[in-house]
Amino acid sequence: MRINFYPILISVVFFCFSSCSKGDIVQEPHFGAVSVKNLTSEKINVLQGDKTSVLASGEVFNLNLVSGQQRFRFYVADTLQKDTALAVEPFVSQDYVLFKPGTSSSLKIYDTSLHGLATTALPDSGKVKISFGNFSTSLPGRVNIFLTTKTYAGNVQRDVQVGEFLDVKNTFSEFKIVPLGTGSSSRPQTLYSVTVMDPTDNHILATSTINFPNIQATGALVNSVFLLYLNANNDVNILMSK
Repeated sequence: MRINFYPILISVVFFCFSSCSKGDIVQEPHFGAVSVKNLTSEKINVLQGDKTSVLASGEVFNLNLVSGQQRFRFYVADTLQKDTALAVEPFVSQDYVLFKPGTSSSLKIYDTSLHGLATTALPDSGKVKISFGNFSTSLPGRVNIFLTTKTYAGNVQRDVQVGEFLDVKNTFSEFKIVPLGTGSSSRPQTLYSVTVMDPTDNHILATSTINFPNIQATGALVNSVFLLYLNANNDVNILMSK
């Protein structure tokens, strides 16, 4: 009896192909890290899947999650403030901040892409790069902001205006490079006085200070690029930095 091997061969090839297809390597899920920092003045309840955390002002919620868009819900007491998806990138640590310039403001969530913070170039040594936003509820919608610090020249400490930010609105201004003052021990000055003025008649609307975080042992600044803002009380705060 003659056996036709062609149908058998085709069946074997098909079986092998099917077996290989079913035996393809399953891609393992990729994970990324997420940190959520509460920069509001309120306690924020954070819910992500079965994970929860109550964040007081300044506290951080750290998570490791499967990459992709992950749902987060944010509450003040029992009131939902925001229900949104945050991006989780594989093998990347992503930082987010919760921001409300005033208690009556809506909750905002920012990452380091805000205003090009992540991509803007670092300034030269002895300088900082600053962008200002006006989120005050009592100031005009447009203000001029002037920065003054102290520096030693000829063994005499002097007040020196080192930066001006004109027509600042409730969005962040262009980055400007501001020189650091020098203290008596040649360490950089980290304390700046902030004067907010009305652009129409130049009268002073508010004054504040900002102290940039520094390394105590050397006096060097921890970061050199800053997003600063005027809050509801006309105080100056650091929103994010690098």
